[in-house]
Amino acid sequence: MGSVTAVLPDPAGNPLPNYVASNPEFFTPLGCAEGWMAFELNDRGSAALGVSPGQNSYNYFARKKGEKYEFAMLSLQKYNRNTPSDLQIQLMEEQFTRIGIPAQLREALIGNPPV
Repeated sequence: MGSVTAVLPDPAGNPLPNYVASNPEFFTPLGCAEGWMAFELNDRGSAALGVSPGQNSYNYFARKKGEKYEFAMLSLQKYNRNTPSDLQIQLMEEQFTRIGIPAQLREALIGNPPV
């Protein structure tokens, strides 16, 4: 099953917030709704990180603060494309709820079935 990874500003040195802010061209927005944005690592970002295109297993989320999005928020593990779409939807909505994103935003943020 999927796991939830919190990606929060970390004084110990979490690299993701700075990486996203410094390299926005490596990420593709998937959707926006009610102050949330979903995005994923694109092929250019995959190449830069040495990840095979299409093998990135996370969707990332940011929350709008004022006029800007804070890219240092949350990530959710994607599910295998062989997982039935109704199960993908159920599992993703459960993850949304656990990390504080309203489950009803899933379709607007990452599609149906989830990408």
